[in-house]
Amino acid sequence: MSGIGRIHADLHRKLRQRYGPEGTELLGQVMYDMGGEQATGIVESLGMTRDLEGCAYAVMLMHRIFGIKSRITQKNEHEVAIEINDCRWGRRTGGWIPEMCITMGRYEDGVIETILPSARHSYETRHTIGGGTCNLVIELNHA
Repeated sequence: MSGIGRIHADLHRKLRQRYGPEGTELLGQVMYDMGGEQATGIVESLGMTRDLEGCAYAVMLMHRIFGIKSRITQKNEHEVAIEINDCRWGRRTGGWIPEMCITMGRYEDGVIETILPSARHSYETRHTIGGGTCNLVIELNHA
């Protein structure tokens, strides 16, 4: 697991031990705020723009930093699908619980909602609830 991922897992465990569900909520809020604060810098460092493709690559960069392997499986002008095909959290880490994934997902939320405030995003499948992979879809609203 990447060092950043290990730090996240350890923080989650300690906050949950000390504060219960409120600790998990706190970590989720911190992750969301960090994602929002770092989103523009990530897109710019990748040499991309604040569009659907730039957003997708910003999310995938975050994945890589946290020890998650992902790839774009579908892309058109209105939607991008990202498959997480290797996640050390749910498959290789002892003591892993789904709440860790949820708090990391809050970072994704912050990135996506900062880069594309009107986009919708959701997971069509999740490994944590029986899916073989996790599949994130980011969709531009047709307003």
